[in-house]
Amino acid sequence: TNNTANPATLMWRGEVHSDNKNSHKFYEVTVNGTTVIRRWGRVPGYGRKSSPKSIISEYDTDEAAQVAASEIIQKKIGRGYTPLEVAE
Repeated sequence: TNNTANPATLMWRGEVHSDNKNSHKFYEVTVNGTTVIRRWGRVPGYGRKSSPKSIISEYDTDEAAQVAASEIIQKKIGRGYTPLEVAE
């Protein structure tokens, strides 16, 4: 058995900020093979603290995971999240 971790094949992070609503949120999507990990919460450094939440979803194929992640990302961009560069 090969125990080396596969690098993520897709990693995306978006943030949305609204000072007048005191809303500073992030959303991350990571794809590793057939696994899609979504993580979200409040951006650190804006006062109120909260713990990030996450969901892990498994798909039948790598391609299905990529498609699902792309759909999630497009929805988040449509809701005002600005994509950020993510260091590999």
